[in-house]
Amino acid sequence: MSVTAEPRVDNMPSPLSIAVLMIQGIGDVICATPIVLGLRQAYPKARIVGILKGPTEADLFGGASALDRVIYCDPGRTRTPGGVLALLRELRRERLDAFVVATDIDAIKAPILSWLSGACWRVGESWSVFSRLYTHRVLRNAQQHKVRSNWDILGAFGIEARPAPCVHIADEDREQAMDLLRRQGIGDDARLVAIHPGSGEAERHKRWPEAKYVELIRELGSRLLHRVVLVGGPEEIGLCERIRRDASDIAVNLAGQLDIRQTAAVLQRSEAVVGADSGIMHLAGACGARTVSLFGPTSPARTATHRVDHIITRHLPCSPCYPRLPRGCDNPVCMRKIMPSDVMSCLREILLW
Repeated sequence: MSVTAEPRVDNMPSPLSIAVLMIQGIGDVICATPIVLGLRQAYPKARIVGILKGPTEADLFGGASALDRVIYCDPGRTRTPGGVLALLRELRRERLDAFVVATDIDAIKAPILSWLSGACWRVGESWSVFSRLYTHRVLRNAQQHKVRSNWDILGAFGIEARPAPCVHIADEDREQAMDLLRRQGIGDDARLVAIHPGSGEAERHKRWPEAKYVELIRELGSRLLHRVVLVGGPEEIGLCERIRRDASDIAVNLAGQLDIRQTAAVLQRSEAVVGADSGIMHLAGACGARTVSLFGPTSPARTATHRVDHIITRHLPCSPCYPRLPRGCDNPVCMRKIMPSDVMSCLREILLW
C-alpha cells in the first residue's frame, strides 16, 4: 500500500483526460511505464497523454501501454518563454482532468507545470515547498526503487495494481532486428550475449573500463559457444568499435544501427546482457532478458533493473556518490575494481556453463 500526504483521488469523472509527465531518459521512462499501465487498467476509457523528452522515449510505448497522444518537452530545449507558452497551450487544449508527475522529476518546475496545466487533480511527490501545488502529494522515498515510487504515485488514485515495467516490441521490430543479425553472419539459432558498454556522454563515470570489456569478450569468444553483440546509440558507435577492434573482431558492433524497439528485440533474443547503470539495461530488464549489471557511482537499490538478476558492486565507503556528485568524482575506482572474472562468474550461472 502506498502512503500519501493527502486523501486519494476520489469521484474522478470518466472518461478522463490524464497527462503523465515523464521527461527523463530511457531508464526513468521505463520505470514510469507502470503508471501508464495502471491508469489504463483503472480508467479504460481515459485519454492518456504522455509528456516525453523525444521520439526515442515515445517509441517505448505501445500495446497495453499505448498513449493516446504524445507531447514533446525536452527540458534542455524548452527554456525560452515562447517554448514554455507553446507547451502550456498544448496542455490547455487537452482540457486535462488529471496531471501525474513520475518520480524524480524536478521538484520545482514539475508542480508549477501541473498547476499551470489547468488540471483539477494534480499528483506528484512531496519534496519541496512547491509540492503544495499538487492536490494529492505522495511521500517521497528516494531510498526505494524508482518503480516502487511510481507504484506509490498510482496508489494516490486508489489503484492497487503493481504493473511491471514494459517496452513494446512489434513483430516488425523483431524481424528487422533479426535481418540485421543475419547480415552480420549471425544465424537464427546462434546463442547471443549482448553488451552495452555506454552510459550516455554526460554520465561517462558510470562506465566500466573499455579494456575490461575487451578482456571479457575475449574470454567469451574463447569458449566458442556464444556470439557477442555490442549495442548502443549513434553516440556510442566509436566506443563500441574500439572495443570490437581491440577484442580482435570477436564481437559484432550493432551500435547506431537499431532503433530503441529493435534494440529491445536483440536484447530479448540474447541469453544474457551485460552493462553498467544505463537506460539500455533497463530496456533489457523490461523485455525479460537476463542481466549482469555493474554498479559504482549510483545505487542499485534505486536504479537497478526492476527484474534483478545479477548486480556487481564493490560497496566502497564513497559509493554510491550520486546524487551528491551527479557527474562523478573523476576517479571511478568503484568501477575499475570490478573484474572480468566477476562478470564471468555471473554469466556462467546464467548460461549454465
